[in-house]
Amino acid sequence: MSAKRQERITYFANLLTRLRDEGKPQILRGLDTPLRINTLAAQIVDSLRRIEYCYILRDKSYNRNIIYPAQPYFDPLKAAVMQNRLGNIDEACWLVFLATHFGKHAKNGWSLAKKVYSGGNAGHLWDWQTISANPEVFHDWLLNNQAYLSGEKFSNHRKYESLNPNSNRGTAEVFRTYVDWVQSLGGWQAFLARNHNKNPRELFRYLYQDMRKVMGFGRLGRFDYLTMLGKLGIIPIEPDSAYLQGATGPLKGARLLFDNNRDSSRSAKDLDSDLLELDKYLNVGMQVSEDSLCNWQKNSDYYQRFSG
Repeated sequence: MSAKRQERITYFANLLTRLRDEGKPQILRGLDTPLRINTLAAQIVDSLRRIEYCYILRDKSYNRNIIYPAQPYFDPLKAAVMQNRLGNIDEACWLVFLATHFGKHAKNGWSLAKKVYSGGNAGHLWDWQTISANPEVFHDWLLNNQAYLSGEKFSNHRKYESLNPNSNRGTAEVFRTYVDWVQSLGGWQAFLARNHNKNPRELFRYLYQDMRKVMGFGRLGRFDYLTMLGKLGIIPIEPDSAYLQGATGPLKGARLLFDNNRDSSRSAKDLDSDLLELDKYLNVGMQVSEDSLCNWQKNSDYYQRFSG
């Protein structure tokens, strides 16, 4: 462990200990042992580092060719950063959507997103201009490219999604509803122009609720997509809460933290409010709270590293 990482863990462990002992802003009943405190502190640091990695992606210099999926080093998030720098905001948001929908597989990496975006033997990219002009055509492409996509897998967070072109919840329908949603906003460029003075948290809340229109993007999908747009500097938004309603791991983590009981009856709304108050002291943001609590509750007494 590096000295810097240990220093950060110690900082949060000491802060959590003080907040627990002072009962500020709430009684942190779940932090009843030094092991639990240190484990949560380590998960907070891990969550911060994952977000900081996105900032590195956002600020790094890239060869312009990074936008082309034929490149062996293609990464949809890096491509999104470059497209945003080129002023192609709709394309940047579409690439982040592809990255979120398919996810980065533990073994195959971005292979599925890359294969779909490249269009295979279709002779064109499934870029924003193409998909938004006629999303129904993608259904036929998907039908004709099942062999081409055979063996590809979604990431763990998206493992229940489907490439079946005839599924009413499959990728073709996900893409169609995403196109409809973005077009209902007037496109990202126009949306930003209309809302440039809005508070980032207010804007996040609006988009999170409105994105219910996109098939297959429940609570976690919407949260992951929108927070990534914010972290990469594409859309000026940040989560205004941990959005625990409909959550599993983060909700259990919040109940464990405040009630020392993963299965307590406290409502998601009340716990969201408690986390907002706690963050006035921790100052890590709601995505870190959501992510670290989810991982902490899996094993609250012993640190376990999670890669995503």
